[in-house]
Amino acid sequence: MRAIAEPPTQSSSGGAAVAAGPRPVVVNIDNKSDDKRTVIHVEADNRPGLLTSLATAFRDLDLEVVKAAVDTADDDRRVNNYFYVKDAKGGKVTKPDSMMNVKRTLEVSPLFKAYRLAALAVTLRPDSHAA
Repeated sequence: MRAIAEPPTQSSSGGAAVAAGPRPVVVNIDNKSDDKRTVIHVEADNRPGLLTSLATAFRDLDLEVVKAAVDTADDDRRVNNYFYVKDAKGGKVTKPDSMMNVKRTLEVSPLFKAYRLAALAVTLRPDSHAA
């Protein structure tokens, strides 16, 4: 199983540094780049199941993904995904409260699974102090 967080790194003092958890998900909503669709840019840590989490979030938001462009950074740790979406009426997401709901949902939903998996890994890790 692939670890969710980055592995510990060597600190400047020679000891092992503590690995950081998942970095924040960044969501930008663009209604100017495409005439018919809202373009949603999602930048997140790359991990198994990320696209499934995002697809579930879009479904829950009642948005249809018409087109998607998925790109990973050079180190494969971060992704830049662009989703062209339409609402239930076939139009753009333009109402400020709807846009905020989309942004908040997408910023949080990919992290839920990552944190649950990281917590599970810690829970299942053998106790080094046990006899």
